Amino acid sequence: MKRIPQLSLLTLLLSGFIFSALSAQSFKDKLKAKVPKKKVNLEMYECGHVHKPSTAEKLNPMKAVQKGLGGGAAAAGNNKDLGASSISIFYQAHIHPQGVMRFPTKTPGWETCGDAVYAAFTNRNGMGLSNTDGKMTLDGQEIVYGGVGTYFKGFSPDKRGHKQIQITSSNGDKIDLEIGPAAPLSIKSINGKPKGSDLLIDGTEDVVIELENGAADPASKLHVQMVCKLVGTPLMYDIIVTPARNQLVIPKEAFKNFEGSPSPFIKNNILIVNRVKETVIEGTDAGALRTLSAYMDWTPVSVGGDLSKGNMITMGFDSTKNTRVDINLTTRGEYNFAVNKAGPYASPPLDLAKKVAIASFVVRGNLQDEEVTITSSTYTTVTTTTRKWFPELSDQTWQRLADQMYQNFAGKLEQEMGWDIMPLPQVVGARSYRYAKGIKDQVERTFVEKGAGGTKRMLSSSIEDLVKDMSITFASDHVSERLIRELGVDMVLAVTVDMNFNFDSEGLDPRISIVGFAPSVSYKTPAKYFSMTATTDAKSLDDSRQYRGGVENVMYQMMKIDAFNQGFLQALKELKQKENTLPAYEALWKVKM
Repeated sequence: MKRIPQLSLLTLLLSGFIFSALSAQSFKDKLKAKVPKKKVNLEMYECGHVHKPSTAEKLNPMKAVQKGLGGGAAAAGNNKDLGASSISIFYQAHIHPQGVMRFPTKTPGWETCGDAVYAAFTNRNGMGLSNTDGKMTLDGQEIVYGGVGTYFKGFSPDKRGHKQIQITSSNGDKIDLEIGPAAPLSIKSINGKPKGSDLLIDGTEDVVIELENGAADPASKLHVQMVCKLVGTPLMYDIIVTPARNQLVIPKEAFKNFEGSPSPFIKNNILIVNRVKETVIEGTDAGALRTLSAYMDWTPVSVGGDLSKGNMITMGFDSTKNTRVDINLTTRGEYNFAVNKAGPYASPPLDLAKKVAIASFVVRGNLQDEEVTITSSTYTTVTTTTRKWFPELSDQTWQRLADQMYQNFAGKLEQEMGWDIMPLPQVVGARSYRYAKGIKDQVERTFVEKGAGGTKRMLSSSIEDLVKDMSITFASDHVSERLIRELGVDMVLAVTVDMNFNFDSEGLDPRISIVGFAPSVSYKTPAKYFSMTATTDAKSLDDSRQYRGGVENVMYQMMKIDAFNQGFLQALKELKQKENTLPAYEALWKVKM
């Protein structure tokens, strides 16, 4: 499924609650640490403490905004079909003090050091959130809808253990499953100081965290988290996600290139280590379903230096806090390449890509263009529309063109980049491949769409695609991530060649989109090595008369595909060179692997 970027305030609130508070944590009994610069409410860190909003908090104008967004995002009880939803069910053990953040949703039963089971519903068949018109129960007791697509029920740690969950809807859909906490862990020390000691993080040195039982359950991941402030609202973000281990060495670069970059940290903060184990469950009445078992520990910290200064806008202009790569180049073959690489939190260096599956190589195009001429005189206005079409070609010709383009493209990558390209039949034969987007796979008078070797579409390269692909689902449900897991590859590469008939030249001007998908950072964050577009003006139909070979070879040369292949390699090499000048990419991903 295609994941639509979520950039609204509502989404940020959701990421702060549904996907961060979920990873949030609590403090150990009777912690009496003093945090400098500002008086801290020590009581909220006591196990069993229940947060009571202050008058100032109740009157905070952001609270009203959150409440409105929380209530309006998804009306309770309006979804009859669980098959239209992506559902994530969490068990979070040893939860952090609720006073660390504000939440726009109902969170009954939340207490410091307690546990909670909660669910997040999103719309797998379109934009927005979801829920059920039936019930969600925990050990037979109904969990009341909390708003913003969530259901939450907290309870004391003496009730910790496996719970029976059931979700129903009015059309007869039913989900039954069992969920429990992840393996426990605890923070022993940070930078050599015992948990609870005064600790300042200012981004000038690496941070070393020693854990008790951190290496338990190799199938889990450890999320190190802190609180940032966005539009006046505290949100919990991942600083880094690592394999399960007893010692975490967090590079100083991570505090400037994390999940919430470039947001500033709050000064009086909390550092959390949360173990999360994700399990995707197939064959249920849900459109997509997973469970996440978690266990966290945490300690107060102070943030100093420039990590807590400024705001998201001012920090956005600081390249050290908002690392990314943008490259624009024009090749000798007159292809213009625009290369985008996100920050190192969600974008690994290209050196990590060794085994690659080209899972989508689709050639399609609009084969018609028109020219409108308006002639006016004293008495009349005449509008003349002249249409032209690209010469009609057979399905077989278009298929041979797509296959030829793929073969030369894949061959160049193997030769020049040293990548091990997985055979195409093995890729399209994977079980996960059924999640790719279908294509027309035929030629019409005005449109063609063909996939090399039977590949389908994975990219949304047009407005029509975006509308068709609208969906919000979790990262592990994306076809790219499913293929990475099933095939055991480092990268899934997707290519869409969009051609547009040019009225004047009568050629097919290509616009080529390429995305290199990487293994997900975590249960909530997908990853990409890069995204790229390449454009050029094709050779004209008149020029094509000089070319030799079959029709598909003539079209191949008209679109200057050899020049594209060379330009793509040049773009990849420039990208690698640029990555090497930015040590944050290697530093962060060395820890994440």
